[in-house]
Amino acid sequence: MHDKRKFERYELPLEIRVTWPGQTDQVGITRDFSDGGAFLMVVFEQEPPPGTVMELQLTSQVMGQEAPVLRGRVIRKAADGVAFEFIAPPEQ
Repeated sequence: MHDKRKFERYELPLEIRVTWPGQTDQVGITRDFSDGGAFLMVVFEQEPPPGTVMELQLTSQVMGQEAPVLRGRVIRKAADGVAFEFIAPPEQ
């Protein structure tokens, strides 16, 4: 079977805070990530449907500064977490 992924995936456990408006922030661990998205092992009180947009941020600092906030869209749910595709922030 041919892999249709656009970006190489990396297996690296990173602690990520997920912010979903109207819900309690959750912290999960990446199973893998790429330039295009990530799979996050996390349990939500209410399961987000595909298409839900959330904010993702490393819980640790990057080069001595707070990590940037990324936006991600849920593209798939699994028993142990969710897959996100990264999306650009809205134009301001």
